[in-house]
Amino acid sequence: MSAIVFPHARGTVKRVNGPWQRKPAFRVTVQGFRNKQKAILTQAGVVQNGNFQFLHTINDQIFVYVFGDRISELHVAGVSFSTYGGSSPDACMPEEPGTMDIFPFYRNKRIAVKAEPLLIRIGKKGVFRGFLTGMSFEVTDPETMLGQFSFRFHSFPTDQ
Repeated sequence: MSAIVFPHARGTVKRVNGPWQRKPAFRVTVQGFRNKQKAILTQAGVVQNGNFQFLHTINDQIFVYVFGDRISELHVAGVSFSTYGGSSPDACMPEEPGTMDIFPFYRNKRIAVKAEPLLIRIGKKGVFRGFLTGMSFEVTDPETMLGQFSFRFHSFPTDQ
């Protein structure tokens, strides 16, 4: 007599809870991006720049003019799965591919539709309010319908 502990369905992900779980050392969250998407956030990046100008003159003199900070770019990326397995083995059978689940999030939260910025948290102290300005998506394994995606946000400088 054997029990099926982990039903195998390619392209399926399932969260396993247990006493070994501990809080993640690093967490990325985006307002409105919930577990209803068959995707997880795995990467985050921030690009910040100053707004400045260097002026080169004769006699090797260089003047610098500083105008503050420029707008920041944030990139949040992840992996999307064919389906999310529920509590029963039948739940692992994809009714419709979940790889495309991230598109409704983008369509509903993009800057052209939502005038307010979204809250993006990176780690414990990285809190940004950003506008969703772009998205990229690729199918990385067509057989299992695994994909990768990236959201691009623009955020105004803040004093943190």
